Amino acid sequence: MTNESGTLETNGARIHYEVEGSGEPVVLIHAGVANLCMWDDQAMALRDAYRVIRYDTRGFGRTETDAVEFSNRADIAALLDHLGEASAHVVGLSRGGSIALDFAIEYPGRTRSLIVAAGGISGYESPDEADASVFDEPEKLWEARDWEGISEWETAYWADGPGQPTDRVDLALRAKVHDWILTNYQAEKTEGTPQPLDPPQRAGWASCGRHCW
Repeated sequence: MTNESGTLETNGARIHYEVEGSGEPVVLIHAGVANLCMWDDQAMALRDAYRVIRYDTRGFGRTETDAVEFSNRADIAALLDHLGEASAHVVGLSRGGSIALDFAIEYPGRTRSLIVAAGGISGYESPDEADASVFDEPEKLWEARDWEGISEWETAYWADGPGQPTDRVDLALRAKVHDWILTNYQAEKTEGTPQPLDPPQRAGWASCGRHCW
């Protein structure tokens, strides 16, 4: 079993990554409320059979970036090149799921399999828009740079669920989510400008109709 961590310099970024285990490569892409640490349990479970690759996307965790335009898909491809992998199983959760799907569309030959959990489809706008006033409070917290306050609000929104009690989910898990969010806000990182897939996922799904999967 091999364990490795390092930094990949690519297109104005210093991308932090961690690699565990050996076997077919699996890339795990974290959610927008987290960093690569969200995959700790999954990495432990998979590393005996796979080469598990995790990384912090730009603006998160230990990754740093300049204020440049960039492609999340190209960052994954660059990381695979850096690690000597032609292709990988790609897994993404939430925002990471959307990135994973974009990567599979742009780099089908480098995607051995694709797993998307609760991921959005780029270019798709939901017709059921939430009342804009719901986000008045986090906007005020952001403007006041109240990182603790906005981290608690986001934890309640994303982990508990809107209007749900704070003990709805496991308290240890809730504390992890809160810590991930707070740590990221406190770092006040430069995020750069992600460039969308062109055409977006939505366009492809609309054109292929019911034959898509």
